[in-house]
Amino acid sequence: MIGPVPAGDVRVRAVVERPGRAVELLAAELLVGERAVLRARAWRIVVGDTAAVALGAADPLPGPDTVTARPERPTGWLPGFLDTVEWRWLRGWLAEPGPGTVWGRQRVPLVAGEQPSPLQRLAVVADSGNGAASPLDLRAWLFVNTELTLHLHRPPRGEWIAVDASTVVGPTGLGTVSGVLFDADGHVGRSAQELIVRPR
Repeated sequence: MIGPVPAGDVRVRAVVERPGRAVELLAAELLVGERAVLRARAWRIVVGDTAAVALGAADPLPGPDTVTARPERPTGWLPGFLDTVEWRWLRGWLAEPGPGTVWGRQRVPLVAGEQPSPLQRLAVVADSGNGAASPLDLRAWLFVNTELTLHLHRPPRGEWIAVDASTVVGPTGLGTVSGVLFDADGHVGRSAQELIVRPR
């Protein structure tokens, strides 16, 4: 994120920065007028068949249907992003500082009239790792992620995505969030976020 994204018209510009037969680097910007407010980069890599030697995946999580729904917003929180996703907490909760594990399913599309892809759904939940693993009382502290990095070992599937996240807050106003990402079929990849930590 380079700056705040205003409500209203925005434009997306995307290019292939480094073409290739096996590996390509893609880049995109979200523009307000001619000013970029978001930038994204992605490596697109040709897949192969390694099913016979696949290893190292984390054990699957209990599914979202195994969890009793909790209040989704702590008392006093204003409506907003939290209401656009259905949340099912396996561990932790927004009002409980510490590591957290949560399933999420988008209630609304990112773009009106378009169904979100599993990869888009994964990005929305992965970007919530800093909230899922809120280490401090959100009423007293801000910990905003400046970026999100995703490393996937297979494409995600389905509507439900989970993040098992933990946070480290350093002594100089910075922090990091590490997440393990899941879909209903199991482990999909990992996420990382850099945080700016400030008192409100």
